[in-house]
Amino acid sequence: MMVLAFALAICSSTDAFIAASFHMFPPAAKLAFLVFGPVFDTKLFFLYGAVFRRWFVIALAIGLFLTVGIICLQLGLVLNV
Repeated sequence: MMVLAFALAICSSTDAFIAASFHMFPPAAKLAFLVFGPVFDTKLFFLYGAVFRRWFVIALAIGLFLTVGIICLQLGLVLNV
């Protein structure tokens, strides 16, 4: 779901409507979509690249991906959803 959020690069206010239409995914995956999309998407990748060095942008993407994924996975396990 986070890869889809990165690729779509849609407005953060419409993310909720898009995520609500994903009936086949668990709530933890929808949460990851909602959190990761506004923080790091395609257009932000290029904007971050204009300000920061390339290695930092790649490290930021990997770090955010892992952090959001682990937190949402843990929430999914704790809440049993």
